[in-house]
Amino acid sequence: MTPSQESSLRIAGSIPLVAATVALVLSVGACSDTSSDAGSTAAPATSTPVTPTVQSGTTQPPPLQAPSAEPVAISCGTGVFGLAVFAVTTKGSAACATAIAVTNAYGEQPATARRDVLTVTVEGGSWTCQERQGQVNPYQECVSKADPAEKVRLSS
Repeated sequence: MTPSQESSLRIAGSIPLVAATVALVLSVGACSDTSSDAGSTAAPATSTPVTPTVQSGTTQPPPLQAPSAEPVAISCGTGVFGLAVFAVTTKGSAACATAIAVTNAYGEQPATARRDVLTVTVEGGSWTCQERQGQVNPYQECVSKADPAEKVRLSS
């Protein structure tokens, strides 16, 4: 067999593969096309940019969590030093504003003070902050003196 014949066989052998690929791509593309569907009520997808609320170098997500009888950990965004801020609370996402304020007050303390137990005051309430050992990495935790069930945790 000549090289020209071998090349023709290779090209002819790949035609079914190319045809199958084109058919698959066209059929998958048609699955998402609802423009010809009678009675289709699907609205076209839109993209709305999300802009986080920034407070003193921190971000705060919109309220999503309802108050609960038992304390739950709620992500409140990123705080000082790029650490994740969590409110352990019964107050729902409303506790995030306080958690961010406690985080900011904690971050304003000198680095040497943050190594020990320290107290910060936010909105007239005192919070005791210290490092705790997690399952893998340590984290910072601030506990409300008025309600020890209310906590703020900072973790990487």
